[in-house]
Amino acid sequence: MTLTFLSATTLAAAAAAESESELGAYIAGGITAAVFLISAIVLRSFRDVAHRAPGDVHGSDHA
Repeated sequence: MTLTFLSATTLAAAAAAESESELGAYIAGGITAAVFLISAIVLRSFRDVAHRAPGDVHGSDHA
């Protein structure tokens, strides 16, 4: 999923909520944004761990 797709989804949910005056669309937009932020943090953590040196168990940059 890309940031553009998620932003468009969030904006669409907000627009639907304005036109229909339903709370559910705002909740869906909030959940979408939260899932995006959490997945970005988790994926960045995995990327950082994957690019460590083989013997670097603590993630330090100095030898």
